[in-house]
Amino acid sequence: MNRMKSLVLSAALAASFTGQALASHIVVAIESSVRTLNPHNASITLDMSVAGAAYEGLFTFNNKMEVVPNLATGYKVSDDGKIYTINLNKGIKFHDGTDFNAAAVKYNFEHEIKHKLRRASLLSNVA
Repeated sequence: MNRMKSLVLSAALAASFTGQALASHIVVAIESSVRTLNPHNASITLDMSVAGAAYEGLFTFNNKMEVVPNLATGYKVSDDGKIYTINLNKGIKFHDGTDFNAAAVKYNFEHEIKHKLRRASLLSNVA
């Protein structure tokens, strides 16, 4: 397992050193087949590792395993704990040039729930 993680992380690191140019292909060497590249539909560690090398989330973990902002700048929770306000980084674009914004985040949440993807249960408390 450590060897596989090293290969995936090496591919992600190599891709991050491409400078200004956008890579049209990323090659990942693994010993087994990936079932999906959709991070919302990943259910096994391999799929999540490969998807994690290609996609970024609103939050991530630092080296102390604390949740820290990534595509978000932070969040606030209402006094009753029912409303989370997530502030997003500005000026971020998807690979096709589309703006990353609240509409894109909302669409991803709704798409995951509507199509009952494997990780949709993580959003079961979201209204």
